[in-house]
Amino acid sequence: MTRHQYGRTPTGPGEYREGTAALARPKEAATLIVVRAGPQPTLLMGKRAASHRFMPNKFVFPGGRLDLIDQRLQVPGDLSRPVMERLRKATRKTINDRKLRGLALAAIRETFEETGSKAKIIMPYTMFSLPHINQVHMFYLADLLDENFGPTVESSEVKLFQLDDILWDEIAFPTVKKTLEYYIKDKEINKFIFREEDIKLW
Repeated sequence: MTRHQYGRTPTGPGEYREGTAALARPKEAATLIVVRAGPQPTLLMGKRAASHRFMPNKFVFPGGRLDLIDQRLQVPGDLSRPVMERLRKATRKTINDRKLRGLALAAIRETFEETGSKAKIIMPYTMFSLPHINQVHMFYLADLLDENFGPTVESSEVKLFQLDDILWDEIAFPTVKKTLEYYIKDKEINKFIFREEDIKLW
């Protein structure tokens, strides 16, 4: 298996290089931890398509980068004040409130594009600030609203995992693994709390 190398590049901070691939500038990202409730809850995960330049054939929670349209959509509600304050404190000064709200919409949109499923956000769950690449990665807990999920052009496989069946060695990102560890810990005591922390990829 090829080991992915990360690091600053001569062209400036906030970029990564994967082998000899072209440079790419990371952006804010948002992800849903989609849960099918029950005595033994299951989590929806998808395998990144082989065509992905970055970490193909790895399992992730559905999500992705913030697009401009996510910031322009009109929504009836808003994030709670404490969460907005936490987000403002931890994120870059260039991220305004409209962009923070857009992150939640981005997570819902990306979930549908990657899995074909619909989900309802329950609460913000984890937020990771990656200052070495000038990126923020936000995770939300969400309920699965239907069973109409499956492979898409972005995911070669989509399935529900019981906690004991998760393929830890095939998970794409450290932030996904960290969030999953928190979920399992919180599930044991049936108390889910919002966490934020800095994390480095290298």
